[in-house]
Amino acid sequence: MEPIAVQVIEDGSAFMGIVARFLEDSHSGEVVLVAQARRFEESLTLAAEEKPDAILLDLDTPGVSGLDLIRRLRVILPNAAIIALTRREPVWHKRTAYLLGADWWVHKPDFGRDLMPTIRRVVRDAKPRHPEAERGRHGGEIDVHHVVRRARGEPVHRYFCVILA
Repeated sequence: MEPIAVQVIEDGSAFMGIVARFLEDSHSGEVVLVAQARRFEESLTLAAEEKPDAILLDLDTPGVSGLDLIRRLRVILPNAAIIALTRREPVWHKRTAYLLGADWWVHKPDFGRDLMPTIRRVVRDAKPRHPEAERGRHGGEIDVHHVVRRARGEPVHRYFCVILA
């Protein structure tokens, strides 16, 4: 079986290094790290060139939102597994990531335990997207609205979930 080609998109060099070492040292042969990116445009260019099987994406990137990056990556690589990495706990944040095209998420403090099983589940076993992605507890459909405002000359991206009855 061919190794799973993985791209990591993480703005923090320390955590990027930890994830890269974890994948290369603990899971060599099962995965191959094909690209690492810290910036929005760089990550899109590398994804288009390398065509990874799985993309590990930090949702909390400065400047352009990781949520916006998911949307753009899904257009470039519709069949790649996109796994969001986040420190955040709110369900709405994760659900918004799913609605924009992420397949699953891994909580950063638990990545050592959860990352490889998630990659296997989403890529190799072709499991469906996370159940929270499909419907909220309310049972209705969810629509996502993207708003960009400027603050101190920089774009600020906001995503709003609207529940459709």
